[in-house]
Amino acid sequence: MRRIVFLVGLLFPIAGMMAITSPVKTKTLATPLQIQDMSDLALPADTVGLILDEGYGGTGYGLDAGDRIAVQFTPGEYPFKLLAAGYAAIDWGDRQNDWNAPCYLIIYGEDAGRPGSEIAGYEVQAVDSSVVNLFDLSGENIVINSGSFFCAIENITEIDPSVMIDIKPPVHRAGWFYDDLHDGSGLQWYSFGELLSPDYPGISLADTLDPIIRAVGVEGSGIVELKPDVITVTPMATVIASKNTINYTLAESCNVELTLWDAVGCKVKTIYSGHVDAGEHQLTWDSTGLPRGTYFVYLKALNTVTSAKVVLLE
Repeated sequence: MRRIVFLVGLLFPIAGMMAITSPVKTKTLATPLQIQDMSDLALPADTVGLILDEGYGGTGYGLDAGDRIAVQFTPGEYPFKLLAAGYAAIDWGDRQNDWNAPCYLIIYGEDAGRPGSEIAGYEVQAVDSSVVNLFDLSGENIVINSGSFFCAIENITEIDPSVMIDIKPPVHRAGWFYDDLHDGSGLQWYSFGELLSPDYPGISLADTLDPIIRAVGVEGSGIVELKPDVITVTPMATVIASKNTINYTLAESCNVELTLWDAVGCKVKTIYSGHVDAGEHQLTWDSTGLPRGTYFVYLKALNTVTSAKVVLLE
């Protein structure tokens, strides 16, 4: 561990690193989903959050223009389709800063255990501080078939937006920097385990810190097993959904609400809302104009919510 950076008391951002020029091709994304905890986001049952932090924002990194900070993710199953990714911004209230300045969200593949070639890049902008700002990537067809991938945040200005850092145990040792450490080695990626602090001899950043950068996606058969009809059963109701029809059964008469949601937990529309008698029912719904992909029909009846997955292939 011969690389040296300055770790300032776990209270102040690291700054002063050399600016670099990013090759990323960017585009502006839709308003991000905002969550503090993956349980706050109404995601489909087969969607998983890759979280390598404990959500405790004890400090942050102030990023100069060109600085990049990343987290390495390894899915539990393959293929893994990336649906959303993002970071927690931190507002340094005791001094001038612009935590919500635009920055780059970059997805990298893996090369010999390190960040490799760029898969995709986007210009994004946090809309809230001290929470995780997730950005919708569900329409980008980013699929990881093996190994790890890396989600990075790069600053593109000199006005010091910051990435929140978790200092609560356990540490996950998945953080990375891309920088010139002024030792003649040039611009390259360094794992947190390679970075030492002169203030804390023998302690690397990986021993204490986890960047709060997260990814959301669908693992394994959730994206390759295309089943247009999926049945979920509860004591109150059952529902079967396909491209054109929804069949559902109620144990008793009640008010129901049928809604359609996309794969990252965003509501698309309300299909039906009203009072329905007990028994079997069928209604026709129009999927015209919806992009191909996975959707979920949710049936809310009394105190139960039942879901069915629909895969639109064209």
